[in-house]
Amino acid sequence: MIIVMGHIRVRPEDTELFRRRLGEHAETVRALYGCLQYAIATDMADQAWWWISERWQDRAAQAEHMAGDHMARFNMLMKHMKILEARVESFETDDKGTWLIRT
Repeated sequence: MIIVMGHIRVRPEDTELFRRRLGEHAETVRALYGCLQYAIATDMADQAWWWISERWQDRAAQAEHMAGDHMARFNMLMKHMKILEARVESFETDDKGTWLIRT
């Protein structure tokens, strides 16, 4: 399984536009084969700060997502928006994880 974690920070004045673009993009990504989870959420304390959380079945599923037409469209839209900071990292694990805390 591939786990992706990261963040993106946009200019405060671009927050609503970014939200709309992400909504359309996320709907497409969640429907892809091998996508186990795809979530992007704004920070409660700072609406211009976005947290990314993804889980993919395997490297092939993630690679297909990254090479998809939807990513090309999203990246083209993002060229017109100033990203103040971004860091997104992928991690591979051999299992589905273990619950440390379950409520």
